[in-house]
Amino acid sequence: SNRPTNNPALNDKYNIWLSKRVKNGWSEPEPLPFPINGRGDVSGPSMSKSGEFFFTRMSGNPGDGIYKSIYKEGVFSDPVRLDENVNAKEGSFDGVVSPDGSYYLVNVYGREDSFGGTDIYISFKDNAGEWLPLKNLGETVNTSLNESGITISPDGKYLFFAGTLVSHNFYNDVISYRDIFDYQTKPQYGNPDIYWVSSKILYDLKPARSVNY
Repeated sequence: SNRPTNNPALNDKYNIWLSKRVKNGWSEPEPLPFPINGRGDVSGPSMSKSGEFFFTRMSGNPGDGIYKSIYKEGVFSDPVRLDENVNAKEGSFDGVVSPDGSYYLVNVYGREDSFGGTDIYISFKDNAGEWLPLKNLGETVNTSLNESGITISPDGKYLFFAGTLVSHNFYNDVISYRDIFDYQTKPQYGNPDIYWVSSKILYDLKPARSVNY
């Protein structure tokens, strides 16, 4: 969120915030402390069950990209930037880690193997705990337009994402008033929509080692 933190140490425009589950809903949000916030604009938080915390940092410096911190006993470790297997030179941002920490789904724009625009990719963790090179999720999810915002159900069985899988020819050179009206009011008429798919689509992409879905 870009809401004011009222903390001079957290003066970046975008910070990651936390709300806690309370009896009647959610507590008032509070910004996460340094070292998560306080080193540039941050977004895309995601945490595995073991406490691996991933997020995107954008500060305008060469070190921008996706970072990992370990959350243990209420404290975040100093974040470490993931290597180029995940931080593609074209630009990786706002990914989500699987509940068991075995794979990481991430938005990447401009890669040579993309279908166009921003596509969703996956990196699997190998037996040594290192992240393997990115693989495109393929045409089941990605199109010539933009796909992003992927999340994983808590049981790991389903993927949810935003995309423009169907546009009903809105991108033709000539469009009518009805096209514009439908674009503003209906799904699958040019604006991104929310879709879901079984995580079984990842089977063909995973390495030979065992990964649970």
